[in-house]
Amino acid sequence: MKVVYIAGPYRAKTIFGRIINIIRARREALKWWKRGYAVICSHSNSALFDGKAPDSVWLAGGLELLRRSDIIVMLPGWKFSQGSIQEYHTAKLLGIKVEEGEIYGKEKILPLHT
Repeated sequence: MKVVYIAGPYRAKTIFGRIINIIRARREALKWWKRGYAVICSHSNSALFDGKAPDSVWLAGGLELLRRSDIIVMLPGWKFSQGSIQEYHTAKLLGIKVEEGEIYGKEKILPLHT
């Protein structure tokens, strides 16, 4: 079974913004699960753990999970996220296939990220 890693913005100016980013990532993850992939969605794995460990722990853990993946899916808005940018460059360096995630319905990607 191929492993897919979902990457995209997590941080936001408000808790509501973070929850929106988590929901977007979970929607994309479910789509890939339904296609028959095993999915790593770090948005779900560490949802709302803000401040419970240094940010570097979350990023290092995510990069380790990415290294074990076959595909990375970049969610809309990822170019505004420092963590997602690093995940993208790591995937390219490791030769991991890069896919673009979807925007659902008429949903707009708001500048929620800090």
